[in-house]
Amino acid sequence: MTGPGGVGADFSSSLSQDAIEIAQLGEDVVEATPGLGDEPVCAPLAFTNPSAQLVPTPSAGESEEEPAEPTALPDVRGGPVLFMQVELSPRDCEYDPYELAIDIYRQSTSDEFKFVVLVYENDIFEAYVPSLVAIELFDYRNEDKLRAIVDAINRTPDDLRNSEEFPGIVFDTISVQDTNLEALQEMDRRDLDALVVIDPKSRLKGVVSREQVLGSMMLELASRDE
Repeated sequence: MTGPGGVGADFSSSLSQDAIEIAQLGEDVVEATPGLGDEPVCAPLAFTNPSAQLVPTPSAGESEEEPAEPTALPDVRGGPVLFMQVELSPRDCEYDPYELAIDIYRQSTSDEFKFVVLVYENDIFEAYVPSLVAIELFDYRNEDKLRAIVDAINRTPDDLRNSEEFPGIVFDTISVQDTNLEALQEMDRRDLDALVVIDPKSRLKGVVSREQVLGSMMLELASRDE
């Protein structure tokens, strides 16, 4: 594909040095509720209102700087959920298999819902589950399968790396320091229209969509032609 900037100018390479920065997302915080057993029942966090910014990396001769901190967005509650965040080995509660499965099933009816994101304490990223995969892994009609994955989330997260028992869980993703081109290549490789984004310390930052990346690339091209 070619683009502006001269005969045969390469579209992707001309923008391959634009680093991704993700804005913070609105968060519906659901407090843990009392369970039937000794432990209270954990509830996942639901994130809405996605937004992404693309920040050009310094050109030759310019000083290298750390990517700017994400810009906080309004906390929009009640909108379409983009992803659900589930904590691994939670300290003070446990996820109920059926309740978690129903939460995921309800969100999966929306095209906006992209992932179940698995994190450790302090939002340290471990893996994500694309929505279509999540429907299969957290199938409320398959009790044995459902209990196996929720038990792993509650107590033995390393078991989730068993790709035969839990296929489709993705344990790597892009960083805010990666480029537009790298983001698009990873989306193509995974056959996804969005990706989870982490910071250099593996902390979850949000989700960026193909539409957002392409739109920002086109704006960058237009600004360079002015």
